[in-house]
Amino acid sequence: MLSTIKLQKTERDFLLSQDYIEREVLVEAKKSMDNQLIKVLMGPRRAGKSVLGLLMLKQTNFAYLNFDDEQLIRADNYNKLLEMCEVVYPGFEYLFLDEVQNLPKWELWVNKLLRRGYKLVITGSNANLLGGELATHLTGRYQRIEVWPMSYSESKIVDSEISIYQYLINGGYPEVLVKRVEANTYLQTLFESILLKDIVKRFRVRQVEELYNLAKYLMGQFASLYSYRALSRMSGVSVSTAQKYVRYLEETYMFLSLPRFDFKYRKQLGYNKKMYVVDTGMVAANTVQNSKNWGRLLENMVVMEWVRRGGVLGRDLFYYKTKNNKEVDLLVKKGSEVVELVQIAWEVNGEKTWKREVSALIEAGKELGCSNLTLLVHEKPEKLSEKVKVMEVGGWVEKGTDLR
Repeated sequence: MLSTIKLQKTERDFLLSQDYIEREVLVEAKKSMDNQLIKVLMGPRRAGKSVLGLLMLKQTNFAYLNFDDEQLIRADNYNKLLEMCEVVYPGFEYLFLDEVQNLPKWELWVNKLLRRGYKLVITGSNANLLGGELATHLTGRYQRIEVWPMSYSESKIVDSEISIYQYLINGGYPEVLVKRVEANTYLQTLFESILLKDIVKRFRVRQVEELYNLAKYLMGQFASLYSYRALSRMSGVSVSTAQKYVRYLEETYMFLSLPRFDFKYRKQLGYNKKMYVVDTGMVAANTVQNSKNWGRLLENMVVMEWVRRGGVLGRDLFYYKTKNNKEVDLLVKKGSEVVELVQIAWEVNGEKTWKREVSALIEAGKELGCSNLTLLVHEKPEKLSEKVKVMEVGGWVEKGTDLR
């Protein structure tokens, strides 16, 4: 155990010596150091949580334990772990627990550390990390910070020449953007790793092939409606199992589901949801596409941008269908008020496309009492509307809107 912690210190020190792109989320994370709350860094595997934690703690004396290491996961005496930390990091001020969800009964240990007064930063690749007993004991005593693959604006810092085309195909994972690893191979391996390590192993899934088929299908149908019955028929599992597998895929941050808005919550529960992938690079790497589906890729990028800005799917963000069944890609809420309706399209130069996108926004705006109507496009068309604000996605991203 001691040799493992010493080796991890060497790895930690090497990582701290490297130069990094300052992520947008780092500003929020550094501000959080002024309070005594546990810092919980959440997000998909390989999105940059560990690096963010290291940069947050760089100017402090902190101990580091990475539970992606089998040697530490097998530790049966957690007090011994702390003793070894004191040997390797004498007088440490903070304790950084990386990928803590891999440690058996980790939530009991974290509660004990909290009671003993330890300052903690923890990371996890499971959205349910704060469920169950930990949430019960930590109500009001932790700050959740979500870390996603790099945004388009962050990718422009890495490479000012990068186009939206390149970003949509290769995605925003730091290894791809910063270290220039080959996107397809890396993202295929990451896809397999998430399914195997974070789902099959963690949840003891027996129908592995069916899970893979369902995940691949959803990847190919990104930015589209789905139903559990259709997923059940396609994958050969029961409806309840399909529902469970989708929950696993969402908990590991591979996919996010966007519900349909309705003022009556009960009706809202009965509608199909739309599925988005956490990073558009995953699509090209793990599916066979007959065409590039630029419109859907752009829609996925915009939805994820809203999420980065603090929007929560099912609380602030929905899709909407009018009484005439016209679909609006994104409905943005603040509290009980609908504050914006957003339509996303690659191009709207054709009369038919323009009319479809704009009429859906205007009709939905009348039904919902919302006059803030936005059409986001890759390239701004010559034709404009007095009632609808038309913006290029690149400019919209730079403008920014914080929903926190």
